[in-house]
Amino acid sequence: MKILIVEDDKLLQQALQTKFEDQGADSTVSGNGQDAIEHLKNEKYDALVLDLLMPEVDGFEVLKQKKETQNADTLTFVVSNLEAEHNYKRAKDLGADHCLLKSEISLKELVEKVMKD
Repeated sequence: MKILIVEDDKLLQQALQTKFEDQGADSTVSGNGQDAIEHLKNEKYDALVLDLLMPEVDGFEVLKQKKETQNADTLTFVVSNLEAEHNYKRAKDLGADHCLLKSEISLKELVEKVMKD
């Protein structure tokens, strides 16, 4: 399984990458939305793990532009600290398959959910 992790927190990036690779996944890390969009244009992924609040280009814009890439139908997990229901609705309207609150899901649970779906 090939996964793109889009997260600006370096420690969380490394932790997620390690957990996914421990499960046999091939993971790529992107620290901002603009870089993520380039990855989505240039490479095909099985899943996208996406933060919403990032520098340069936010996760909502990544979701918008993802539709124009070869990853338009890639399974997308939004994992954010933005818990307001309207943010989740907006993310789902833009194509997110799952919206999860960082404080309510462990890294292990997240990795299991991504690998299972």
